[in-house]
Amino acid sequence: PEFISGADNLATAWAGRMAATGVALVLAVLLRNAAGYVIAFGAAIFRELGDAIVAASETSEGLPLIVVLVVMAVDVVAFGLAMRLAVASGPQGGSRA
Repeated sequence: PEFISGADNLATAWAGRMAATGVALVLAVLLRNAAGYVIAFGAAIFRELGDAIVAASETSEGLPLIVVLVVMAVDVVAFGLAMRLAVASGPQGGSRA
């Protein structure tokens, strides 16, 4: 494939969003807080939604749409489980520290 003008900037942006989602997940694990998981998995859902939009475009050369949708489904299930725990835990958000 040919080099696309500005692709280096796009790669930097993608790396940043992946790092941000990863940091949110690590912080949720370290804090052992259900509300933190809800936020982290919510961010992951929006990340995958963006990837699904790109994968559905005619110019996409990345992962097939079905792969992106499967990963997003896992994020949605994890988000739902974390939300359920956060609501059941009350205002403290399930802190176990």
